[in-house]
Amino acid sequence: MTKLNTKQELFCKLYSGPREFFGNATQSYIEAYKPDQKPKNWYKSAQASASRLLSNVIISERIKELFEELGLTDKMVDTELAFVIIQRKDLGAKIRAIAEYNKIRQRIEIKEYEVPVITGMQIIYEGKE
Repeated sequence: MTKLNTKQELFCKLYSGPREFFGNATQSYIEAYKPDQKPKNWYKSAQASASRLLSNVIISERIKELFEELGLTDKMVDTELAFVIIQRKDLGAKIRAIAEYNKIRQRIEIKEYEVPVITGMQIIYEGKE
């Protein structure tokens, strides 16, 4: 595997670490790369740069290694997803988990922009067309 530079490795550790930046690519990028915040669209640039980093195969592999070191494996995630689906207290979380399960298993087609919103006992799909 190609070696990552210092900033790339820090980005990976922040993104996959158990603390405040976990799973937040933009904030991990900002913390690791310290971009100039003076330009008007600096945050959008940081978002784009973070996205590019996540699409890099070497970066993705390193993040996967770090997740596995934390015990975050496919089996563990599947177990947690099953727990959320089986529970009966948070119906909103249950419905989102079922939708995610169906998406993963490709059982039904869910458009990327559809997000279930629970209002009382009614489910509304919001999103732009």
